[in-house]
Amino acid sequence: MYCRGGGVDWLAEDMYKQYNQRVYRQVLVDWLLDAGFKKIKLWGKDWQKYSRYADYAMGVAENGETLSKIYQSSKIVVGNNVHTTAAARAWEAMLSGAFYMSNYIPPEEDAVDIRKIIKANEELVMFYDKEDFLQKTEYYLTHEKERQKMIEIGRRAALERMTYDSLMNRVMEEIPKVLENCRGGGSLEK
Repeated sequence: MYCRGGGVDWLAEDMYKQYNQRVYRQVLVDWLLDAGFKKIKLWGKDWQKYSRYADYAMGVAENGETLSKIYQSSKIVVGNNVHTTAAARAWEAMLSGAFYMSNYIPPEEDAVDIRKIIKANEELVMFYDKEDFLQKTEYYLTHEKERQKMIEIGRRAALERMTYDSLMNRVMEEIPKVLENCRGGGSLEK
C-alpha cells in the first residue's frame, strides 16, 4: 500500500480530516435549517444526494467570474473548514466583495491561520459555536448597514494584503531582511 510521507498515521489523519470536513459542513446547514432559515443555497458536490439538502443544492460552481458572482450575490458566505481559516473561499469571497464569516479554529490547530493577515472580529467575522453562528447569521442578515460595513472592511484588508501585487511587495520587503540576518551570523531555517 502506498501512503505519502507518514504511513498509517498520515492515512488516519487524512481520513479524519476528510470525514470531519464532510460532516461539519452538514452540521452547519442543519443548524440553519433547524433554526428556521430557508433562503439557503448550497454550492458544492453531493448536496443533492441528501433529501434534507436537495432543495437547496446548487451544484458545483465554476471558478472565476461565475464563482465571483455567486459570492457577490450571497448575503453571507460561510467558512466551514476544520483545519484552516485561510481557505481559498475566504480570499475569493472577500476579494469578490462578499460578507465572509469563518468558523473559529484555535491558532495552534490552524494549518494556515487567517488571523496572521486579517484581524479577527475587526476585518473578519468569526463564529465560535452553534449559538454564536446562529446569532451572528441573524444579526448580519437583519442589519444591512453593519453587514455592508464588514464587507467593505474585509475587502479593503484583503486587497491591501492578499493580491499578487501586495504579496510580492511584501516578499520584496522581507528578502533584504532575511539576507541581512544571514550575513550577520544568522542562518536560513525553515
